Amino acid sequence: MDNTVATSPAFSTFIRNINNVKTLRTTCEVLKVFVYIGDQYQDGILPALTSLAIYPKPNPMLIEVIRSVLKQRQRQALSLPVIDFDEHFVRKEDMSFLPLDDFHGLKVVWIEEATVRREYICGQV
Repeated sequence: MDNTVATSPAFSTFIRNINNVKTLRTTCEVLKVFVYIGDQYQDGILPALTSLAIYPKPNPMLIEVIRSVLKQRQRQALSLPVIDFDEHFVRKEDMSFLPLDDFHGLKVVWIEEATVRREYICGQV
């Protein structure tokens, strides 16, 4: 992302206007932008966020990008959202959630076999 966009008054206004968003459905690429610019905003980005839905099918960098988002939120004393993989995320075996276990209590949910909703609570044995 061009740094001039991230520091422009219009972009700053946009970020302030989305402060009350509670649920965000987005891609790994957008999360990368939030990580890139997140420390520039004292109150953080999306401070009211409670659910982060990610689509389409996860890519190899997704868990690391999610870790970066969560670490940034912790540094800014923001709550951790539920991580919700959409219907394209077929089963837990497609990706290990172990790298997220540092975030004790973080809930990861996904739909398995098109109709069965599953959940993983990070940091629990």
